[in-house]
Amino acid sequence: MANVVLHGVGIGWGLPSSTGWDDDGVAPRDFLVGVVETYQWGSHYTYPPLHLLMLTALTAPVWVTALIRARGFGVADLIAEFTKIPYMTAFSVIARAVSVAMGVGIVYAIFRLVEEIWGRRAGICAALVVTTNVVLNYYSHTSNLDVPYLFWASLAIVEAVRVVTRAEPRRLRRFAWLAAFSICTKDQAYGLFVLSVPAILIAWVATGRSARGHLREVARESAIALLVATMLVMVIDGALFNPPGFRARLAFLTGTASQDHAVYPADVAGWAAIAKDTLSFFGRYYSWPVAALCVLGFGRSLCAPRSARFPVSKVASLAPMAVAVSFTLAFNMSARRTEHRFLLPQMLMFGVYAGVGVDWLVFRSDLQRFYRPAVAALLAWGMWRAAAVNKALLYDPRYDAEAWMQSNMRPGDRVETYGNDVYLPRFPLVTDVQRVGPESLSGRSSLPGVREVKAAYSDVEERRPRFVVLSQGWAWRYLADTGSLLKVGTSLSPEQSARERDSASQGYFRALLEGRLHYRLVHMSAHRTSLFPVVDIHSSTNKTVWILERVDDSAPDVSRTTES
Repeated sequence: MANVVLHGVGIGWGLPSSTGWDDDGVAPRDFLVGVVETYQWGSHYTYPPLHLLMLTALTAPVWVTALIRARGFGVADLIAEFTKIPYMTAFSVIARAVSVAMGVGIVYAIFRLVEEIWGRRAGICAALVVTTNVVLNYYSHTSNLDVPYLFWASLAIVEAVRVVTRAEPRRLRRFAWLAAFSICTKDQAYGLFVLSVPAILIAWVATGRSARGHLREVARESAIALLVATMLVMVIDGALFNPPGFRARLAFLTGTASQDHAVYPADVAGWAAIAKDTLSFFGRYYSWPVAALCVLGFGRSLCAPRSARFPVSKVASLAPMAVAVSFTLAFNMSARRTEHRFLLPQMLMFGVYAGVGVDWLVFRSDLQRFYRPAVAALLAWGMWRAAAVNKALLYDPRYDAEAWMQSNMRPGDRVETYGNDVYLPRFPLVTDVQRVGPESLSGRSSLPGVREVKAAYSDVEERRPRFVVLSQGWAWRYLADTGSLLKVGTSLSPEQSARERDSASQGYFRALLEGRLHYRLVHMSAHRTSLFPVVDIHSSTNKTVWILERVDDSAPDVSRTTES
């Protein structure tokens, strides 16, 4: 129940709207386009199509209604109808509801995984720990693909473990289906299985008498599972129907999509830094005392005697760690990234061992009566930290910015803004809003009621808007101190390096906020101090919005600031 409440409260974040605040989310705008581009000869979409197909089916009543009501079937007519707020809002709500359900499904799969190895009570403890995962709570509120692919992956890992615990190699077929669904939801899922599952099967066959009796069956079922998974991926991903598009997508994923954002060098120092950060970023997900529970649970799982009440297969007990290591080696060290969502798989697996640690302290230790209050307090604090995500969504600073604009901007006021729509507040309909940037207009996601302008940011004196609205969620790229972005073993991504060379844009945004231009800060919407911890995930939570107003050349350089 706690999981449902945490993942459900705040589902209306940024709605109603014709766009969404889900950075890298597929709803409301992209999932229908993604399906078409996946199977259209020669074209490709960023992500695989399985979840896109699911959302297309679930939202059919909405988009069919839009098709019927559109003036025609031309691109312009369809875009004009589909981008209306009621349709877009419905797409977002349905997509987020699916994420909520799948987030709950992940916690249930973790329960089943731990129950299979260490018993039901340990499974409940692990589910409680994973429920406190701050990042899981955030992504369960969005239409990003991270929760959906981990949902299928978690179910697949359960089946892989049952192959060992129940000595049933035929379960590899079910594993193949679920693993393929995960990969067909988000490609990086391959990293969870490519090293871990072969290692688990080899270790099982090599160390157990009963397993050696299944050697021939394991080999046969492994070959069948590999064939099934490969065929499913080829069919669902469109490789059989659109080979050039499939090849183009793979080239995009291994090139621009990943390497332009890589923040670690491709050398030993970079890989060592990735391994270090995988552990040092633990505090993003759980409170640090939970790390001690992880270590305790991992140690207990290795040391538990065979005669224990819940006999532990050493191979099965190592499976969650094998999955975490596999993803780190096969994905993180290849993409060279460790953002919140790219370490979420490891943190779910670490939560497994934390649950085992909780079970031992609270129910098996000789000092359990002393540990119980401490563990209960730790879990309560974890729930509170996770609930900070809900607070961040419900009191997003953009709501305050919208209220100020609604009260203070007059009809016809020209407003200038910048950056992706996922970082922007919703503007009053009576204003004349223009979004400025040097990039091509064809590459932008259009916003109804907003004029798109291709121009240098720094040429603001030629445009002379009355107001400038700037979001920290986007502008940090030009405002950040380079040194603050770097630490031992890291480097600037190629994308950020290009911004560092854009001195004109950097100078403009810094001068704008420092009051050195003909604009003064009239309102700042920022995080409100509260009992909840501050969460900062994907540049989407608790980010400041600055509103500046043009002043006459003769006006004194004094800023009038009001904070939310």
